[in-house]
Amino acid sequence: MRKAIIRLRQETNFAFEDIREHFINAWQTGNYQGEVFEFESPAALFSFLTPNRWLLLEHLQKTGATTLNVLMICFGNINQDIEILEKSGLIEKTLDGKFYVPFAEVHADFTLRQAA
Repeated sequence: MRKAIIRLRQETNFAFEDIREHFINAWQTGNYQGEVFEFESPAALFSFLTPNRWLLLEHLQKTGATTLNVLMICFGNINQDIEILEKSGLIEKTLDGKFYVPFAEVHADFTLRQAA
């Protein structure tokens, strides 16, 4: 089962510790840890993952592999959105040209910390 993790880049010390923990867990258990899509700021995240692209991901998660023509009927002109999501790896294309989300789960993770 593939899992996508979308998150904001944490403070450097926290990020290195998180990467270290995932690596050690994968090394020791041999278990798949998921694929991380990390953004340096909320602005970068939300300029990439626009509301329309999120709706598109939700739709593909619910319906499964769908042709571009059907997606365009549902969402209008989404060629650029499809291209961006496909290049990022959040969606993929089948051999017969249908688009789908290759992840059983897409998890978004954001943390705001209070100043010390």
